[in-house]
Amino acid sequence: MPVDHALTAQTVDLLQQLIRNQCVNDGTVASGQEVRTTDVLRTYLQGSGLDVEVYEPDGAPGRASLVARIVGSDPNAPTLCLMGHTDVVPVNSKTWTRDPFGASSSNGEVWGRGAVDMLNLTASQAVALKTLARRGWRPKGDLGLSCLRRRGSGRHPRRRPCLRSPLGCARRRLSPHRERSGTVSAHGGALSVTVHVGEKGVAWRRLKREGHSRTWLDALRRGQCAREGRARGEPAGGLPAPRRTSTSCGPASSILSTSLPP
Repeated sequence: MPVDHALTAQTVDLLQQLIRNQCVNDGTVASGQEVRTTDVLRTYLQGSGLDVEVYEPDGAPGRASLVARIVGSDPNAPTLCLMGHTDVVPVNSKTWTRDPFGASSSNGEVWGRGAVDMLNLTASQAVALKTLARRGWRPKGDLGLSCLRRRGSGRHPRRRPCLRSPLGCARRRLSPHRERSGTVSAHGGALSVTVHVGEKGVAWRRLKREGHSRTWLDALRRGQCAREGRARGEPAGGLPAPRRTSTSCGPASSILSTSLPP
């Protein structure tokens, strides 16, 4: 397929705007201010025939998310939801050779925080969705785009109204989403990105540990017991021993709990 230079230029321009918005999410409620990016995306997508909604959670002003979609011809057909982030992780500008939020372009490459992870996909997916909508293309099932704040900040229960909305992804059957940058390689003088296909789900595990716990919390607890014992005139040998076994059942990503002395 030949390269559409006009669409490439649109994608680069949109990507540069998103980088320059500096939506840095450090995990605090007041950080990110992704409304700057959702405003840019809404302005870009408007007038193309897409259904577009922006959500801002209560108690977190400026932490907006955007959802857009092309309505399919068959309401019972599977929905495909494209997902992209609108925020980026913090950056130490001293370790950068270029302005991390300057979005400079050199030799066909855009430089900046989020240029690879993952504002590039957020911008390109927005351009693709708008292009399809303006051409009058209509899929059998809905084709959606969710632009959410997420990077490096753990769970976000306040995003649920966005996902459960009529335009959201709660009804989706398929959701392409990258958790790592694709493999970029050069072939015939052109760059290509490998698409990785996989499925995410819960992998339950039961872990069992035997022996004395040596966590920092256990050490603090034992130190406290020692101080209290000395205050009562008790010998150090009278400290309660830690339990010798600990079992935890949960997803593989969960934290294994550690038993502490009573």
